[in-house]
Amino acid sequence: MPQYSRPDGDVTRTNIGGGTYASIDETSASDADFVYGNENAAVTFEVSLSNPTAPSVDTGHTFRYRIAKLNGTSVDVDGATVYCTVSLYQGASLIKADAQRTAAGWTSYDLTLSEGEASGISDYNDLRLRFVSPASGGSAASRRAIGISWAELQLPVAYTLAVDTGAYALTGIAAGLKAARKMTAVTGTYELTGNDVTLTYTPAGGSPYTMIAGTGTFTLTGNAVTLRVGRKMVAASGSYTLTGKDAALKVARKMVAAAGTYVLTGQAAALKVARKMTAAAGTYTLTGISAGLKAGRKLAAAVGAFVLTGNNVHLKGNRKMSAQSGSFALTGISTALRVARKLAAGVGSFVLTGSAVTLTYTETSVVSVRGRVVGSDAALNNTAGADAAVHKVTGGDAKAPYS
Repeated sequence: MPQYSRPDGDVTRTNIGGGTYASIDETSASDADFVYGNENAAVTFEVSLSNPTAPSVDTGHTFRYRIAKLNGTSVDVDGATVYCTVSLYQGASLIKADAQRTAAGWTSYDLTLSEGEASGISDYNDLRLRFVSPASGGSAASRRAIGISWAELQLPVAYTLAVDTGAYALTGIAAGLKAARKMTAVTGTYELTGNDVTLTYTPAGGSPYTMIAGTGTFTLTGNAVTLRVGRKMVAASGSYTLTGKDAALKVARKMVAAAGTYVLTGQAAALKVARKMTAAAGTYTLTGISAGLKAGRKLAAAVGAFVLTGNNVHLKGNRKMSAQSGSFALTGISTALRVARKLAAGVGSFVLTGSAVTLTYTETSVVSVRGRVVGSDAALNNTAGADAAVHKVTGGDAKAPYS
């Protein structure tokens, strides 16, 4: 959306019969009031313009105006010819002049600046519009004057984006040295090579003098570093911070930002030795900028679901376990009723499906047996006495008594 700068003061009023800047500062063109010049007189009418926000681009600079030929204070297309030239100034410096127009009935004109012309504006708070109309001449009955009913300058809106300081972290495996070792550095050298330079000087009326510069060298002193023992070193994770200057918005505007993505690139690392690892289910957090709603609306949300992913866990030992009934919670967003109504609910049911598991144990000399299933992946430990036997199966997420 553009911004507008309109007349806000009189600067020059040469041979003006009536009206002021307030007669031509309407938001929309209106011929209800106007500025008019004296008949058969050279008219100069210059107005200052309201202070806009300086645009950040040099396109979209257009000034508009509306003029007519008047007989007194009435439009009259007859009589002597009336001309008018309108120009945009910054202070006393001309920015752009429109072609000379011939006034008749109320007519609107506009002129757009080129980017080069707009770039010549350095102070948007000192812009002016100047109307110049020469004397019409002619007989007393045919003399006429210029009328001006409206003017404005259209400019692009200045947008500035505030950039927050960003950062990202380089991740990896942090590790220490396997062994501490001292490294002894020996002295090293290098040689600066080039062309020999000859300097010749000949004084007036005398013999020339020649100075020959030979190749020079210099020595870089210090200890050259050599490893006494070759060791593998694992590099710790590093990080750096992107710094900058926060920029404030000159004009506040709401912008609806779509979700974006980025790809983390790098080198895939291969395992030196293949090992089986039991991995627990993990989570990650989606970060970003919360988007505000442009309008508040109630949404009826259905219950959702999600899938817990991860690696299957294999038991070290194959054992039969009698599992108790379990339960799970259905999570999601509760849906509120938009209108309260009584509902007659019938009896419902659901079926827990799966394989029936039985745990069989035979002990000929058992007086009593106690057993429990607990914990994670494990093995079956069995101890039996003459009078009692205790059996423990360690494994997954369930507890199941058996007898």
